[in-house]
Amino acid sequence: MITSKRDLKKYINELNNAVVQYVLPSAVLAEIITEAQADEMLTKLATLHNEVVKRINISFDKQPSAFESPAAYKKARSAYFSEAYDKAMAEYKDGINSVLEVINKASK
Repeated sequence: MITSKRDLKKYINELNNAVVQYVLPSAVLAEIITEAQADEMLTKLATLHNEVVKRINISFDKQPSAFESPAAYKKARSAYFSEAYDKAMAEYKDGINSVLEVINKASK
């Protein structure tokens, strides 16, 4: 998976931009969805993007002195960020899929 907060934010921004710039306009032009539906999806995507970025902008709340060794601190810190990022990304992917599901259902 993505290893840093910076890379994760880049991935989220690129995926969001791709959906907004290519998928939604294409679906409207192909008359798969209406402009009103596209506006609603755009609002959902913006809200989803803001929420996931907030959840990723976190910091580890413990100091190295709270651990018996620097290695233990690093391991705990890594586990903390990994769990938080994985949870945020799972929710983001579910949100993106729910938006795209509307287009997929309408195109059938």
